[in-house]
Amino acid sequence: MSSVEHPSSDETTVFVSYSRVDQEKALPIINMIKDAGYSVWWDGMLEAGERYLERTEHALETARAVVVIWSEQSVNSDWVRDEAMSGRDRKCLVPISLDGTMPPLGYRQIQAINFADWSGQSGSPRAEEVLRTIAAFHDGPAPPRRAPERLSPPLQPARASRRSVLLGGGAAAAAALLGIGWLATRTPPPAANRDNGLVVLPFENLSSEAENTILASTLDTEVRKRLTRNPALKVVGRTSSRAVQREGLSSSDICERLGISYVLEGTLLFTNNLVQISTSLVDGLTGIIRWTDDFEGAPEDILRFQDEIAAAVSANVTNQLANPDKRYGDATNAAAYQEYLTGRRVFRDAEGTSDLDIALGHFDRAIELDPNFAAAHAIKARLFVYRASISSNIDAADEARSLAVDSARKAIEIAPDSDDAHSTLGYVNFAARLDMAAAKTPFETSRTLGAGDAVILTRYAEFAASNGWDKEAMAAIERATELDPLNPSLFGRAGFIHYLAGRFDSAIDAFNRAETLRPSNFHRPSEIGLSHYYRGETELALSACDLEENGMDKLPCQAIAFRALGKIAEAQAAAASLIDEYGDAGLYQQAQVLAQSGEFEACQAILERAYDLKDSGMIMVRMDPALKPMHGRPDFEQLLARMGFGV
Repeated sequence: MSSVEHPSSDETTVFVSYSRVDQEKALPIINMIKDAGYSVWWDGMLEAGERYLERTEHALETARAVVVIWSEQSVNSDWVRDEAMSGRDRKCLVPISLDGTMPPLGYRQIQAINFADWSGQSGSPRAEEVLRTIAAFHDGPAPPRRAPERLSPPLQPARASRRSVLLGGGAAAAAALLGIGWLATRTPPPAANRDNGLVVLPFENLSSEAENTILASTLDTEVRKRLTRNPALKVVGRTSSRAVQREGLSSSDICERLGISYVLEGTLLFTNNLVQISTSLVDGLTGIIRWTDDFEGAPEDILRFQDEIAAAVSANVTNQLANPDKRYGDATNAAAYQEYLTGRRVFRDAEGTSDLDIALGHFDRAIELDPNFAAAHAIKARLFVYRASISSNIDAADEARSLAVDSARKAIEIAPDSDDAHSTLGYVNFAARLDMAAAKTPFETSRTLGAGDAVILTRYAEFAASNGWDKEAMAAIERATELDPLNPSLFGRAGFIHYLAGRFDSAIDAFNRAETLRPSNFHRPSEIGLSHYYRGETELALSACDLEENGMDKLPCQAIAFRALGKIAEAQAAAASLIDEYGDAGLYQQAQVLAQSGEFEACQAILERAYDLKDSGMIMVRMDPALKPMHGRPDFEQLLARMGFGV
């Protein structure tokens, strides 16, 4: 025999999270929950001088229901997201949309209850839905309703920010008189409360020697890579690190913006064949320098300095040191490292095969000087993948793919603990060889080894999404966007993952978020257009398709939308232009149009040819919404099996 046991009246069981800006609108919701008989925690309960984190964390982690009030303001609050994460992970999240705003990525699995036009009546359907959900997390019906105890905003703000403790008027005045100032009265949270998060800013190059520009500009990248190997650290990705530096933010503002605790900054100077590096680890919550050191030596010592800086930071933040038995295949020869950096820059800017040859020459010289330099082998593999993708000769493309596999395997042989080496082999098998079975193990290994690296996680996420492993894909891309929150390409990849999973609303949101972050560099109207198409919004789809600048994306998008609108002549013209302008380079796109046109036999024939030519578009073939009409056909399922899907 069992009965429902309601919590005692003094036990907080409902935690309410919201943005301080929304407090006036949030209070009626809090009152409604209290009136229903629940013991509610909200930040207005904090007394002046109380330690916010200690009290809040206890209430958050012990609450049976976590009510998160999403709004245009709160979706951008790292604190609200952190509190929502607790509710989501403990499966007790009750999301409310205050103004119709959708929850951010990672919190949309549970439909938010829309309070945009709520009248404030506790008996309304929306209010009752919230209370029913809260009751379910309490293992039964709601406790008896209490006489209303109306809450109002505190006379003084409970906090200036969620990171600080506010003093009462007298104490604040005393502090001012004593000259202590605000920093001395704050109680900063320990780093663990912000996941030991840190950002490595680009080192300021004080040198005038042009030949050292590349070396100086990559010092932060190399230090960051070493820090990501410490699983106790949350290391902000490269794009976001450079974005906050360009904005000229203070250390405290950077930490607030990125939801972290520490900023690693420094300067670098080359002079008289000497390299001098000065570094500081700043606690952004207090402004106090946690660690600082200077390094001076010959240019070849910079490799050792990178390791020493990363080791010192790890020790100061987490008390963890690197495992000396790990094999990462880092460069040990400064000249080889310089060749690698030069080749990487040429490869990044390559406009044709001649540039690829130049880059390859640098990588080969790096390996000749430092045979166990794993990153040089890995980047060679990625170069061969690119060479295969642009080759018009089938035999040459096949040879390039074979060389890519050899280089990636060599990187793993040298550095079995390198996330990049395993990720590269997965990428080669996935994107170049279209062998999903062969890609699975190296990609899964890379996910484990590179759990703190946004680039590694994003590669894995795309692979998982293409295989239909949506849960794994979303977990990886959400972690990547947490690590590099100002990187538009990551939100674009998130949009791709939503798109393949058929969540077209979320895909559009993610694509738009990416464009908002960097409109000049990230514009995906064709992907937005097809998302509208699959939502049944064909006119919107065509309007978006018309904005696409890349013809290989624009023409199939237009062909599909025109046909849905009954404009057959226009659809046929777009399809014909796709063939005329791109030929075999657009085989996969041709198959998409044919599948949506109901020409299944022709679609299958094109897909077979695309697979034989290793068209990279084929990575989408299993999950692409355009090819859903092909599902269940024996010849199509056999093709999927040959590609290793489902293994």
